[in-house]
Amino acid sequence: MVSFKILTVATLVATVMASDSPIVDGYHSGLTNSQQTMDTLIRQLRANDGHPTSDIISAVITGLDSQIDNGIATVVNTLAPLTGGLSLAVGQALLGPFAQSVTNGAEVVISNLVGAPIDFITQGIRLNFANTLGNLATTAKQYNVDTTRLHQLSMQLRTNTHAKTH
Repeated sequence: MVSFKILTVATLVATVMASDSPIVDGYHSGLTNSQQTMDTLIRQLRANDGHPTSDIISAVITGLDSQIDNGIATVVNTLAPLTGGLSLAVGQALLGPFAQSVTNGAEVVISNLVGAPIDFITQGIRLNFANTLGNLATTAKQYNVDTTRLHQLSMQLRTNTHAKTH
C-alpha cells in the first residue's frame, strides 16, 4: 500500500515539474485525487456513521471514476494540438456537468445497493454480540466476578448500534 508521505512527495515533485505537459498534469491530478479520496474515506470511517462498507465501496468507485476522468482529460489535452481542438469538445461532452451528474448518481446508487445490505447485517451481528456480552456479564456477576468493564463494553456496542440504525 502506498503511504501518504510518498503520495505527498510525488504530488510535490509533479507540481514542481509541471510545465505545459498534459501527461504530467494528468499524473499530478491523479495523485491529488487519490489523496483526496483516501482523506475523505478516513474522515468518513472516523465519523463512524454506521455504514463502513458503503463508505469503502463509495470511495473505491469515486477513486476509479476520478482516475478515468483524469485519463480522459489527459488524452483529450494531449490530442488537442493534433485535432485542432476537436478532442477538447469531445472531452467536454464526456466530462461535462451532465455526465458527471450521472456518474455521481450511479456511484451513490451502487454503494448503497451493495454496501447497505452488508452494513445492515453487520449491525445485527454487533447488536447480537452486545447482547451476548450483557448475558455473560449477568452470569459472571452471579459468581461475584467484577463485570464493570464488560458492562461498559456491552453498553457502548448497544449505544453505537442503536444510534446508527435510527
